[in-house]
Amino acid sequence: MKKELGCIYKIVCVENQKFYYGRAKNFDSRKSSHLSYLRNNKHVNKHLQRVFNKYGENSLEFSIQCTVPLEELEELEQLVIDEVFDDPLCMNLSRYSTTPVTYGDKFSEERCRNISNSLKGKKRSVESCAKQSKTRMGCTHSKEHCLNISKALRIAKSKSVPDILAQHPELGTTIFPSQRQAARVLGVQLGSINYRVTKKPSLPLLNGWCVSYVTAS
Repeated sequence: MKKELGCIYKIVCVENQKFYYGRAKNFDSRKSSHLSYLRNNKHVNKHLQRVFNKYGENSLEFSIQCTVPLEELEELEQLVIDEVFDDPLCMNLSRYSTTPVTYGDKFSEERCRNISNSLKGKKRSVESCAKQSKTRMGCTHSKEHCLNISKALRIAKSKSVPDILAQHPELGTTIFPSQRQAARVLGVQLGSINYRVTKKPSLPLLNGWCVSYVTAS
């Protein structure tokens, strides 16, 4: 059965090079939604709205960066945001892909009061507390189970982890002894390296590097 795909897309203002990354199941529909809110001056992303109001609709370029199965989409968006969020040109409001765009916004006094009132007087039952406590309590494993875990850990530790091959179209090729060192030298998040080498070795990092495990010749 063919997997349903989604995409990571990018919006760039050609006038000042500010950018925004997002994810979508349907790129055309998501683009239309962005433009509709921007044209009506109702977009929740204040940075995008300001750019649109100042430079106009033609200043914004929409493009698909990559397509992946839907179950991997949120994880990949998070990796992309991890790489770009601290860039002063980034227009994403939150560094978390699962956080609503209202993250960091101040709620009105009335809204805070309504939330507070809705939570007042709500107490969990003794049964509810007991059930939650039970699920969090540790259980005693059998001696055989413990030995199996120990054996599995020893095997995993004894396996040699392949080196990381990093290739850049202009800067050449280099090899790193670990994912952590590759992430540190290339200036990206460790999760970004791990995602590429384990799932998408053909997907370049945002700085142009492609990373993969070194294969035995």
